[in-house]
Amino acid sequence: NMAYLLIKFRLFDDATDLIDSSFELQRIIPEFNNQIMNIATLSTMGFIYYQTKQHKASFDTYKACVQLQENTTQHNERDKADVLTKMAANCKKMKDHEKRVLILRCILVYQQCYLLDDDDEIWETNAALAESLQEYADAGGDCL
Repeated sequence: NMAYLLIKFRLFDDATDLIDSSFELQRIIPEFNNQIMNIATLSTMGFIYYQTKQHKASFDTYKACVQLQENTTQHNERDKADVLTKMAANCKKMKDHEKRVLILRCILVYQQCYLLDDDDEIWETNAALAESLQEYADAGGDCL
């Protein structure tokens, strides 16, 4: 929470130092080194990268979160869709339309596990997917 407060006031260097300290604490004190803490810390770092327009670094950090989520049973489909949504936002900023299409398709699969078919969130993801498919086609993409 402290890191998000620092980010809110655009103190990105201080937030980064706090995250680095969290990683160091997790390394030094084994009982603090668990998947949930690692994912939360990485997610915060991914957010800092996104806010400082380091979209490739943010994407890679969220990708690490997804990989860690696969190794724990404590994350449900909503948690996974949330991280993938952040990855899709990075893809949009990087203009990587192909990756964004693939990620949005995965998000839809997860959303169908916990939302009703007529839920607004599913409609928004479908709209984003349609937009991304059009951008992919406009960029010369012809096969996914």
